[in-house]
Amino acid sequence: MANLLKEMLVIAGFDARLTWLGTRSIAYDYTIPSVAIDNHMICTLMLDGKKYFLDPTEKFISFGDVAHRIQNRPVMIEDGDNFQLATTPEFPKERNKRETTIKFEIKNDKLVGKARESYDGEGKTYILHAYSMIRSDVKEDAIKKLINRDNKNISVSNIKTTDFEDRRGTISFDYDIAVDNQLTDLEKEKYITIDFDQEFKNFTFDSTRTKDYEYDHNYYSVKKIELTIPPGFKVSHLPEAVEKVTPNYSFKLQYKVEGNKVIYSKVLSIDNAIIPTTDFTEWNEAIKKVRKAYGDQLILTKI
Repeated sequence: MANLLKEMLVIAGFDARLTWLGTRSIAYDYTIPSVAIDNHMICTLMLDGKKYFLDPTEKFISFGDVAHRIQNRPVMIEDGDNFQLATTPEFPKERNKRETTIKFEIKNDKLVGKARESYDGEGKTYILHAYSMIRSDVKEDAIKKLINRDNKNISVSNIKTTDFEDRRGTISFDYDIAVDNQLTDLEKEKYITIDFDQEFKNFTFDSTRTKDYEYDHNYYSVKKIELTIPPGFKVSHLPEAVEKVTPNYSFKLQYKVEGNKVIYSKVLSIDNAIIPTTDFTEWNEAIKKVRKAYGDQLILTKI
């Protein structure tokens, strides 16, 4: 595939070169004279004084983007009878940003509102690839399951998507949402669980594990949920904020009241895709605080 891409670019008049590399699963670089260094091949486009690393196995990636598995990797680029050594770029966690914004109000003991969800980086390419593999007659159902996390308590409708043929920016979904079983009404009090995703809730490391944990890629999720306080009610309890920031990961959850709205914000990030064993105890303590915040409820009291 790399050879075909190179030849097509050359025919089109571009300077394209075959390029050898080892993915992140390879522990060696070119200081070691071994054929074990490389397990993958891509194509490098020399254009306007820049190198563009093109991986034809990544069918839905944007031009100029590089998959996490080959980021910051040493590469060997053909150069006539010689070769060039270079390094692929490495992108920050923001490349993989997943952003969700929801505006809720309470209707008939349900959380009802409008939402927007966008994906970039690895999440975007995964969705585009999966979508292309689904039969046309079930694509709509597949999108609904993606948006509602296949959760029977969440119903979505009036879904509008960006153009899936345009890979240059993020892909996003705008939709109406209704969530059941997140609110308990006791007439004078309403108990509300506003966050129905609760990522990492049970993700702890067993004490017997002796190896680092590696994610497929850096993770960066930003969520903002607004809840309009119904007339005749006031906020009597907000769950406590959580903030844990380390060089490898961070969790930030916060509630606040602004006017007649409760605003919940959550930022979760895995900054370098690896949680070392030395962080396991601290990670487990952080998850315990996150789980407690998820289990706490927003309480509205009748005035």
